[in-house]
Amino acid sequence: MGLKITGLGKALPSRIVTNDDMGRIVDTNDEWIAKRTGIRQRRFTGEGEDHLSLSVMAAENALADAGVSADQIGLVIEATTTASQQIPSAACRVMEKLQIPGGIPAFDIAAACTGFIYALKVTEGLADCLTGERPYALVIGVDEMSSILDFTDRSTCILFGDGGGAAVCRLDEGSRFFAHLAADGNSHTINVPCKVQMDGQAVFRFAVRAAQQEIGILENLSGVSVQEIDYLVCHQANSRILDYIRRKLKLPEEKVFQNLQYYGNMSAGSIPLALAEMKERGLLSPGKRIFAVGFGAGMSWGGVYLEF
Repeated sequence: MGLKITGLGKALPSRIVTNDDMGRIVDTNDEWIAKRTGIRQRRFTGEGEDHLSLSVMAAENALADAGVSADQIGLVIEATTTASQQIPSAACRVMEKLQIPGGIPAFDIAAACTGFIYALKVTEGLADCLTGERPYALVIGVDEMSSILDFTDRSTCILFGDGGGAAVCRLDEGSRFFAHLAADGNSHTINVPCKVQMDGQAVFRFAVRAAQQEIGILENLSGVSVQEIDYLVCHQANSRILDYIRRKLKLPEEKVFQNLQYYGNMSAGSIPLALAEMKERGLLSPGKRIFAVGFGAGMSWGGVYLEF
C-alpha cells in the first residue's frame, strides 16, 4: 500500500512583479537577477489576497482535480512558515473555509522549503486516519514569502514569491511510495528572526550536497535509478543549483523540471506548484515515476519517490 496523489491544484496571486519592478524597489536590474538566479518574475499577494486565500484556492483546485468532496477528507496537513496566525492553524482555517467536517486531524508543518516533502511522509505515517468514507488526505504547501522579506536587501528579496499548491492523496495498493527526511539544527545558513536572512554561497553548497544525497537514498529505497525516472522535481530555489545538480547527474534538461523563472522561490509552495503545473501540461500521465527533493532552512532536506 503506497501513498498515491490523485489530484493536484495550484494557487497564485494575481500580482506579477517583474525584475524591472524589483529594480524600482531596491538597487538591482533584470540582467543581474536573471544571470544569478534564472528568475524573471514572481507573484506577490495584492488587495484581497493573503496566505489563507491562497491555501483555500490550492485546496479547492486539488479537490476538483481529484473529483473528491470535502466530506471525504480524513486528514489535512499544511506545510508553511508564513501563516498569518499561529492559532488556529492554517490547516484548521482551510477546513473551516471548505466546510470539511470535523473529527479528523488537521495541523501545520514548519520545515520551510522541505515542508511539502515532510507533509507527504507524515501523511503516510497517519494512514490509519484514511479509512471508510474519508479515505483521502489533503496536503497543502503554500507560503506568502513577501510578508517576511527585507526589501532593502537585494540579495534575498529578489529570490522569493508567493503561492503554492495542494495534493489530494490516498493509499493505493498498486502504487509504491518511498520517502526520507533529514535535518541539521547545527546549521543556520537561512534564518528568519523577523525577516529572511541568508548566506547565499553556503546555501548553494548545502543544496547541491543535500539534493545529491537524497537522490542516492531514493535510488536505494525504490530500486529505481535517477536515470530511469521520468522527472526530477527539486525545490525551485535557483536555476544555478538545479543546473549544477542536472549536470552532475548527467540528466537531459527536459528531465529536470523548472518553473522558477516565473515564480521565484515559494518555499513550501514550490514543489506542489511544480507538480500541479506538470499535470496541467500532461507530463504526469499514468505510469510516470518522479523523484521530488526539497532542501531549505532548518537546515532541512528530504525526498520522495512517487508513482502516478
